[in-house]
Amino acid sequence: MTPNFILPDSVIYMLIASGAVAVITYIKMSIDEIKAFRRERAICEFKIAIENNRKSQTLADYYTAAADGDPDDCDYWDDTAELFK
Repeated sequence: MTPNFILPDSVIYMLIASGAVAVITYIKMSIDEIKAFRRERAICEFKIAIENNRKSQTLADYYTAAADGDPDDCDYWDDTAELFK
């Protein structure tokens, strides 16, 4: 003979409620992780864009040309050109 195991209604409601809380918490954490990933990716892309602009040979050439055309501030323009090489 197998005994019938029956939970009271209040325990069943507590299990359903705790399951719902667990699902909601999981969904909220997943959304927060997606937002954090997007933020990190945007920051990474921004840093790469800054680095690419910082290493612009075209800008370095412009500043070198400015140094050639301005003998009084030649050192300033050469130093600025070095920042972009």
